[in-house]
Amino acid sequence: MMYTLVSNRHMNDFDPMYYATENATIPFRTDLQDNGDSFTLTAELPGFDREDIHLSVSAGVLTIQAQHSANQQRNENGWVLQERHTGPYRRTFTLNDIQEDAITAAYKDGILTLNLPKAKPAAPQRREIAIG
Repeated sequence: MMYTLVSNRHMNDFDPMYYATENATIPFRTDLQDNGDSFTLTAELPGFDREDIHLSVSAGVLTIQAQHSANQQRNENGWVLQERHTGPYRRTFTLNDIQEDAITAAYKDGILTLNLPKAKPAAPQRREIAIG
């Protein structure tokens, strides 16, 4: 059986600053490791509090969202350079053959780590077929 985990990485091919508009979400970097019976997904989310990160799974789609609140406006208070982003961060991943109810997550030192256990393949069942 083949296991796949697909990411919508379309925005990662471009400069995030270009997309950091009022209504856009900012992508963040992730790594995915196949451990045999599970996947480990790690995401860089430095500077967030645990309460700012929200994870959800629905209909085979994992969504990671985080929100930095804007403390100061870019054009105020004498900023010469401000590269730290404020606003929404979001990534979605399509899960295939993952035990959604067994996903676990931890957040430490700006790294979100998710353990995504693979679904166990269903054992083939034998049944007799009556001849009519």
